[in-house]
Amino acid sequence: MTGPEKLKWEGTFFAAFNREDFAGLLLGLDDGLAKYEGPNDNLQVVIRKVIGFYEQKGWQNRLLMAVLAARQDKPEIVELARSYGATSVPARQELETILSDSGSLLNFGVWLESAVKIQRAVCRIEIPLKTGGTAFGTGFLVGPDMVITNHHVIKPVLEAEAVANAVICRFDYRVMNDGGVSAGIVYQLAPEWRVSLSPNNRAGREPTTDELDYAVLRLSRPAGTLSAGDKPDAPGTQRGWITLPQDFEPPFGKDSPLFIVQHPQASPIKLALKTNSVLAVNDTRTRVRHRTDTDRGSSGSPCFDQDWKLVALHHSGDPNFAYVYNEGIPVDTIVTSLKNQGIPI
Repeated sequence: MTGPEKLKWEGTFFAAFNREDFAGLLLGLDDGLAKYEGPNDNLQVVIRKVIGFYEQKGWQNRLLMAVLAARQDKPEIVELARSYGATSVPARQELETILSDSGSLLNFGVWLESAVKIQRAVCRIEIPLKTGGTAFGTGFLVGPDMVITNHHVIKPVLEAEAVANAVICRFDYRVMNDGGVSAGIVYQLAPEWRVSLSPNNRAGREPTTDELDYAVLRLSRPAGTLSAGDKPDAPGTQRGWITLPQDFEPPFGKDSPLFIVQHPQASPIKLALKTNSVLAVNDTRTRVRHRTDTDRGSSGSPCFDQDWKLVALHHSGDPNFAYVYNEGIPVDTIVTSLKNQGIPI
């Protein structure tokens, strides 16, 4: 960025945030205010340092989108995002209409209870590679011992770049109330781990109903019927699973909400939500495009409507520009595929 651009970002951010809110923004990016604070630095200086750091890492668009998500009610933030090509940002005069159309009054207690149950069923998938390093993805229980994720997440195993018995599914990897991080509990894959595989489509070709980019994996133990927490064999609350809905075709109305529970960049579990998310479904219902934020490591995450109904399996971002759309596979198409194979889920 040029000097004047940096000054514009700095001034715009400073006008939109107080210290507490900016600290919360950084926390949502798995970052922290203390990392940038000198003994005599005011908030504007800290913001300047944050912008410089994110630019150096090449993450300035990620920072800008986080700011936009937190301050869509600020016209100067919206205009700044638009000037950098964020075409998914609604025009200012559309904001109130979009929020009114996509929102509803929710039973808050029921909503929170559902969120807790979903959190317990989502896992980080870790695949140690033979060449070193680890590939990460997200998955979630759809039965007592079955996890669904993307086909491309498990691809290193299929291509002999990793071995199946080294793969683990880590549940309860989350930030605790005291700010610490729970390491969670891990489950391995069963020797006969392949339940169903549907590959991704080739680049530049419209996906068919046999190219849904999903993988249903069997665990070595029935995590869903065991206790949640780090002592699964002790008495306690059953972990449970997310049931694949039968005879349900998500409507995917334009600008309807979409929530995604995920492990972006292999981080502790996160919830990303956007009230005006859905863009469109293709004619064969093999893909749905949306605006809800994701990152590397989010592949295989469950996507929900605002009532916590499972509607899609997230699988990728826009290959051309990361902030135009993300993409998932409608859950009804996956269910049909599994039924056609005679797989009881």
